Amino acid sequence: MTAIGVFASEVTKARSVRSTYWTLIVGVVGAVGLGVLVSAAMVAAWDQLPRMQRALIDPVTLSLGGLDIAIVALVVFGALVITSEYGSRQIAGTLTAVPRRGLLLGGKAMVVGLFGLVAGVVAAFASFFAGQALLATADLQASLGDPGVFWSVARGALLLPLVALVALAVGTLVRSSAGTIAIMIGGIYLPGFVAMLLPKWPRENIYPFFPGAAVTNMIHPGAESWARSAAGASVILAGWTVVLLAAAVVALRRRDA
Repeated sequence: MTAIGVFASEVTKARSVRSTYWTLIVGVVGAVGLGVLVSAAMVAAWDQLPRMQRALIDPVTLSLGGLDIAIVALVVFGALVITSEYGSRQIAGTLTAVPRRGLLLGGKAMVVGLFGLVAGVVAAFASFFAGQALLATADLQASLGDPGVFWSVARGALLLPLVALVALAVGTLVRSSAGTIAIMIGGIYLPGFVAMLLPKWPRENIYPFFPGAAVTNMIHPGAESWARSAAGASVILAGWTVVLLAAAVVALRRRDA
């Protein structure tokens, strides 16, 4: 089967199961809805905030405050693209139809990346515009034309397909839906709590290179180092994606279905 044929087959698979639509819809709607709630809460509390605290408010970050829901949804989506076939034992038939396992995983990665990017663009930009519409009532809004704003929203959109691709890679390695989702959610959110207990040097020089830290820093970048910057976090997460997908290809080639 050619690469185009594999891609078309994987698109058909993804479109034929309800979980694809439900996870993506829940992710997008949840992200926009929570972003609206966060923005509305800030508007309601604005008059009571001290001046120093007001100066720290970032309207873009507020409107993207619901992306964590989309992250979880894209983790589930990316995992199920491969683990659902292991769970149903359909993977044996898939590998028979596409014996070139790198080609198979490449086709799945293209589908996950495409669906994830569409969901990411819709979630990030819809959240931004909905949030800014609310923040405008308190004259807090930002515009896509303001310095750095477009790229902040674009990073939020790019984050979702990268997370989904990492979930696809982990799912290929683990071959379990529940295990993959647990590893991904734990890997994204738990290290941040652990890092708070670490001494300053590892917290600032080692922790930022973890995938979970890169996910956080893509949306909430810091100025302390390159690894905590938006560009650095994007490169780090993209690097993890490539490495884990390569490991997944190797594992898929070396073991039976």
